[in-house]
Amino acid sequence: MSPAPGLTHLTVYLSRRCNLACRYCYSGSVGGETVKERALLAALKAFVGRAGAGKKITFLGGEPLAAGPLLKKAVLAARAAGPEIPIRVFTNGTLLTPGWLAFFARLGVRLTLSLDGDRRTNDSRRRFRAGRRSVFNAALRALPRKDRAGVTAHMVISPSSAGALARGVKNLCALGFESIAWAPDTTALWGQAALAELKRAMLEVKLHYFKRLKAGLPPYEIANIYEILEALDGRAAAGGCANLNLGPDRRF
Repeated sequence: MSPAPGLTHLTVYLSRRCNLACRYCYSGSVGGETVKERALLAALKAFVGRAGAGKKITFLGGEPLAAGPLLKKAVLAARAAGPEIPIRVFTNGTLLTPGWLAFFARLGVRLTLSLDGDRRTNDSRRRFRAGRRSVFNAALRALPRKDRAGVTAHMVISPSSAGALARGVKNLCALGFESIAWAPDTTALWGQAALAELKRAMLEVKLHYFKRLKAGLPPYEIANIYEILEALDGRAAAGGCANLNLGPDRRF
């Protein structure tokens, strides 16, 4: 692989394996397909060594922790090659352990936890592949409150849950998350009514945010706000994100 000089973001989909069966999953069939270690380590080395400034690396799945040994090797290799490069792992949180949390903290890896706001909304769409336990409760048990401030909680908002956006943000904030992001369910068809409900919910989030500031409470980061502001201000990159993806089918 020979990355073009302008590439700034390497996104690695480690495998299709996952212990959940979420309604809006983009990963497709869950099988044994996993990125080959040799190809992955070569990609990391080439990306860190030849890409331009502002580089960052993100690991996703499936569930990245379902390919734990490979994830650990990849993070160690990426950190050795680029000590200052931001590294992020997206996880459903249910496979986190104190050992993993210590490993990520030691290597300076930021976590994004997929959690759809509150238990009712989350567990209606995010379910274990085997068993009927609460995914919401399992993720929070694995991530103690003391560790949540440095983790980004990420919600997927669908047309049916658009009105729950503000409730979800408030709940995650109350649970100790100081960085909150959300994205629309791109597999769903969004009608005008759902979009109007989403707009109303976004205004409620705005009101909640400024009420907190007025009350002297600490602000929380809306993690995807920067791209939104740049787009509104006309400063978004002309070609979009300079992103390179490596998938479990071993293709870039």
